[in-house]
Amino acid sequence: MIAAFYRRANMYRDSQGAVEEAKKLAGAMETDIARDASGSVALNHPGWGGKKSIEELWADVHTEV
Repeated sequence: MIAAFYRRANMYRDSQGAVEEAKKLAGAMETDIARDASGSVALNHPGWGGKKSIEELWADVHTEV
């Protein structure tokens, strides 16, 4: 979302930085899910009270790129 704000303001370097930060966050969340031994959360299910799944978050990142 932040990257989109920067992009709309023609602040492309800041937008790129926001995309890189989003990649780090999505990757960290994906790693957390992979470590979850209970199996109660999947990459395609929001789980943990989230509104978007990891797959949806990655789709958002790739769309902004």
